[in-house]
Amino acid sequence: MGGTSMWESWGAVDVNGGVSTYSYNHYAFGCVADWMYRTIGGLQMVEPGYRRFRVAPDVENCGLTHATMSFESPYGRIEIAWELDEATSSGTRPLHLHVVVPANTQAEVCLSGTDVASVGSGTHDFFGML
Repeated sequence: MGGTSMWESWGAVDVNGGVSTYSYNHYAFGCVADWMYRTIGGLQMVEPGYRRFRVAPDVENCGLTHATMSFESPYGRIEIAWELDEATSSGTRPLHLHVVVPANTQAEVCLSGTDVASVGSGTHDFFGML
């Protein structure tokens, strides 16, 4: 319907173009998107403008087996994708994490149960077991 912000209701503008009294800049839906980026995607700002950021997706508790996200920072596009495979015979689950770090930035990458890896700009793949 041409919106450029989060509306209070999908019915704020009817099919004939009539407008309602709903809020056209409503934070309630924005906080859900924020939670998805921080928790499922694992993107957390460490320094202003995402010059340094942390990647720590909560793969064990979100109930998903994979997720992909991107974020346009002032330094460029940050991309995070992860996939949690089926459990092996030993009960562990292989995890693949793919991170794209923009130029002139650094990422702190943390897979569950492992140390933090600090990486610079470029494309990085991490593998772990849960």
